[in-house]
Amino acid sequence: MRLLFILFAVFFPCALSASCPNEGWEETVTLKQINDGDTVTLENGRLVRFIGINTPEINHRNKSKSEPYALQAKALLERYIQAGDKLHLLFDKSKHDKYGRLLAYVYSKTGRNLALLQLQSGYAKHWVVGKNDHFWRCFQKAERRARLRKKAFGPILNL
Repeated sequence: MRLLFILFAVFFPCALSASCPNEGWEETVTLKQINDGDTVTLENGRLVRFIGINTPEINHRNKSKSEPYALQAKALLERYIQAGDKLHLLFDKSKHDKYGRLLAYVYSKTGRNLALLQLQSGYAKHWVVGKNDHFWRCFQKAERRARLRKKAFGPILNL
């Protein structure tokens, strides 16, 4: 089975990569800091929670007690975005969560969907809260493909 998957991946790589259609964004903001794999703080102090995913939690008081792969999920974002970068936001039906955080699909300055990046890397699980489900099919497919890669190549992903 692994050999079949590897051959498929080599000869049909585009079939394994999910991409959610970029429909533009509604707001451009400036990043202050990355809090964890699915939450960032903006220059104006607003917290933005990524729609559609959930990553492991970081214990900010004692990082060694963080959930498995939490620090890796944050590090993945740090490879693509850094303080001072422009981020692009696209909103769904609910703009805030019960904690007052802004809910958005977050894109890097180059247009990379950061939630999709987390899913494809295996550091996030697809997670729909309420009616914010615009990309649910695409995100579900990305998570499924990451799981298949884990099964084919061994325990390299956190799913």
